[in-house]
Amino acid sequence: MKRILIVDDNELTRSVVRESLESEGYGVIECDNGRKAINLALKEHPDLIVMDIAMPELDGFSTTLELKKNEQTKDIPIIISSAHGSLKEMFAFNEVAAKVFAFIEKPFPLKDLISKVKDVIG
Repeated sequence: MKRILIVDDNELTRSVVRESLESEGYGVIECDNGRKAINLALKEHPDLIVMDIAMPELDGFSTTLELKKNEQTKDIPIIISSAHGSLKEMFAFNEVAAKVFAFIEKPFPLKDLISKVKDVIG
């Protein structure tokens, strides 16, 4: 079973995304901030990470950079989600952009997220 790490500080978002992914046959791990995400990625080595940008302690930008610098986690694909403006514009000149598989803007239809997940890990 392929496993996905959901990183979002909004508990309702995590719950809805978790239920949707589990109904598609994926295993789900979740946490509410970037520091926990790094620790879980190192420990669990998920097949994919779905990461929010705006989070306490360590935001999605910084978390992605840390994960991509680490030999143990650098190859884990990441889908970035955010409710803040156009993600493609935000990332246009950002070093994180080259390290991320896809972007999805909140609120997103769950079918769009599932489609992106299937594109990445099947």
